[in-house]
Amino acid sequence: RPGALPAPAAGASDRPRRNAPAPTPTTSPTPVPTPRAPSISTITDRSLKISGKDFVGGTITVASKTFRKTTSSKKGYWAITLKKALVSGTKVTATVKHDGMVSVTTVRYVIPATPVVYKLKANSIYVKGTATKSAMVYAKIKTKIYVAKASPKTGVFAIKIPKIKKGTIVIVYAKAGGRNSASKTVKAV
Repeated sequence: RPGALPAPAAGASDRPRRNAPAPTPTTSPTPVPTPRAPSISTITDRSLKISGKDFVGGTITVASKTFRKTTSSKKGYWAITLKKALVSGTKVTATVKHDGMVSVTTVRYVIPATPVVYKLKANSIYVKGTATKSAMVYAKIKTKIYVAKASPKTGVFAIKIPKIKKGTIVIVYAKAGGRNSASKTVKAV
């Protein structure tokens, strides 16, 4: 028809305008991750330090009757000193705080120190040494276990055993506060 406008080319309406603004991407804030729980090294009833590892710069809160705070080093290690060793069986907890987020709690219990066992000779009928005061001390020979209580004043113990031969293996450990110590293995000479 005279004066009619030409029809738009196929697909022309789908073409973006050259000067049209680009769509603004929608972004959500990156969530702050919860820090992993700090590790706690073994604590015995002779330890005067509680230590462990975390990532760099975390604030560590250690609780055992009282609260103590420290910051992990450039390598992630941390430590606090104690004026007095904790009693075996004492519960120690630690958390780390970083960027406002707090980790789950790490729990560790104080254990008795590993017994010191004196030289064990063939034909001996006692296993002697020192351990945590008043601890029960155990000597395992093959499948048999023998026990004695350490002195409440000195920690000295003497466990009576059958006469042993040279080369006999004896495994000794202590128990106090409901917790077992690491074991000490000795051989009769």
